[in-house]
Amino acid sequence: MYSEVVRGAAYPEQTAQRIIEIQGHFEASFKSNAGISPSKAVEVIFLLIKHAEFAYNSNCGEFHKYGNIHKENYERLKQKRQLDEDERKILETFGDANSAGGFAFFSKLNEVMPKVLPVHIESLATQEPVSKQEADALKNLIGISKETINQNTEIQRFPMYVLSSGKVLIGNLSNCLDVLWDNFENVAKSDTKNLSINNVALILPLDFS
Repeated sequence: MYSEVVRGAAYPEQTAQRIIEIQGHFEASFKSNAGISPSKAVEVIFLLIKHAEFAYNSNCGEFHKYGNIHKENYERLKQKRQLDEDERKILETFGDANSAGGFAFFSKLNEVMPKVLPVHIESLATQEPVSKQEADALKNLIGISKETINQNTEIQRFPMYVLSSGKVLIGNLSNCLDVLWDNFENVAKSDTKNLSINNVALILPLDFS
């Protein structure tokens, strides 16, 4: 309800373009005030999404293989005349082979992905290396951790989760860019001395037609 980009009116790429073309005119000022520039923040976010896609695609074959093993095992048990207690429970738990295979698929996914999905922002292959200052700044802009979350937190406003190791997980891309835009604008509005011109510039409409 607080976002200035109404979902459906802009694709993530359009929101990213809006950030770069409007807020990006004041890269140095934002880096000084927020710790990271708009264009660098957008670059990092897209690389986090790319990392998540790579992490899944690199392991998807293993998930399918594990699922197929359990699917075939279910079919074998259906043909077996004498079942032990564990085998009987398998047939009672799942309605068909696809259910058994699907459960195994997601069980393996939930085992593997928590190990490969979190990543240090500084390790991303950006055009220029991400400094610890920039990584921490982006975490402060859109991130949340178990230390900062509470029952009153509006979680949609914090699309990046920061683990105790310093690694991060990112949520929905569209929401992430919406929140980034809003928070950079808040930075601009809070600095009346150096970014006062941004208060006018950042609300100018951008034609994406």
